[in-house]
Amino acid sequence: MSKDKASKIRELTILAVLTAIMLVITIAPVGFPVLGVVRGTIMAIPVAVGAAVTKTMRGAIYMGVMFGIASFLQIVFNPMHATIVLWGLNPLFYTIMCIVPRVGVGVVAGLTTKLVNKTNKLGKYSLVGFATSLSNSILFLTFMFLLFLPYVGTAVELESGGMGSFMLGSVFFFVPLIIFEAIAAVVIVEPLMRAINKSKEIGTA
Repeated sequence: MSKDKASKIRELTILAVLTAIMLVITIAPVGFPVLGVVRGTIMAIPVAVGAAVTKTMRGAIYMGVMFGIASFLQIVFNPMHATIVLWGLNPLFYTIMCIVPRVGVGVVAGLTTKLVNKTNKLGKYSLVGFATSLSNSILFLTFMFLLFLPYVGTAVELESGGMGSFMLGSVFFFVPLIIFEAIAAVVIVEPLMRAINKSKEIGTA
């Protein structure tokens, strides 16, 4: 078996494992812990790892799509009041909010990976994790406000349970959440990627 073919098989295997992990912690639902009135996520971590392992935009976007699907499935496996309200307001907008920003997260992960691969400096994978996590927070919040802000104050929104109050109040919860998610990504992605790279070296020795 050629070295290139073996490398591709290894990368596909890791992507499959990461996908399986994402689906398991989606159902668990460890991947989307509820913190106050908002839901956090550690799903940016496997996206960052997937992008760093494959070193291709295709692999990064694939992981972003898987992240989006996992996010959407929360309405099925782990619904909370806010997600039920958003779904009730507009199911199409809710679907877009779950999936499209996460595809963007994959793009950011892929671009950051290409950038850091030009250097061998310690901490480069932490940068991938940080950029991926931060982009997830920014893109998701942007889409949520752009899509659902027009519903604030409407009759259907008021009947759904005051989404306007939730969106305004959630800003205060999202700030520490963004910090927590970014720190988790920085701490986890770097040693995990170095362990994966080490296993590659052993496998090819």
